[in-house]
Amino acid sequence: MSVQEQFIEEVQKPAAEINVELCALLFAAEIKPDTNVRESVLALDRQVNTFLSRSGISFDRAQSNSDFLTNVVGGVLGYRGDTLEYFSADNSLFDSVIENRLGIPISLAAIYISVGQRLGIDVHGVGFPGHYLIRITEPDGSGTLVDPFSHSKVSQQQIEGLVKTIRQSAGGFDDGWLANAHPHDMLVRMFENLKRTFLNVGELSAAQHCLDYQLILRPEDPALLSQLEALLKHSGDAARSGKGASRLH
Repeated sequence: MSVQEQFIEEVQKPAAEINVELCALLFAAEIKPDTNVRESVLALDRQVNTFLSRSGISFDRAQSNSDFLTNVVGGVLGYRGDTLEYFSADNSLFDSVIENRLGIPISLAAIYISVGQRLGIDVHGVGFPGHYLIRITEPDGSGTLVDPFSHSKVSQQQIEGLVKTIRQSAGGFDDGWLANAHPHDMLVRMFENLKRTFLNVGELSAAQHCLDYQLILRPEDPALLSQLEALLKHSGDAARSGKGASRLH
């Protein structure tokens, strides 16, 4: 199967079964054909297994999962938010994020989800406007909001402040922005970040790949369809017009 066919097969699964890590790596392979998806998965396996071999994985389940996981990802494994080259494509292409241990909020959120899976801790993306968050499930079943970029918990006071700011700037607030995000929504947002990066540097072909994959997930989205039409017209790629990518229905 092609990379795109593998991606479509994965995202057709029920939400709880979709492997965000695999989807992000398959997309990286679409952009960079020399990407070795299996090797990137094994690289993250090795990072986590090295930690486990040194720690003996004897952490106390009474300890909060959020404290434990932020220490593992941000402290032991050394993943950091890239403040110097924030808009670099390498901070969003998942193979590079794993290799460099650098990212932006949403790609680091995917790292948390991936590492959490390996350690038996449920982590969900939270599509807050402007800055992607995660929710880490605690041993008692509750959830703790965490900023994956700074590896810090988000307090209730901070949440209220953020909500107030969004209400003032956007004229309202959707409570769904604080809910656990569907993997499709997370992937669409990841590809949106990359699309903007590629457009800013004039890489129209890569931007079209981003749109194609967004439309796999949201095939009837009028804004995305309009963007694709405009891109195809601008690039003069009339042969692709009306064809687009394979999409879910």
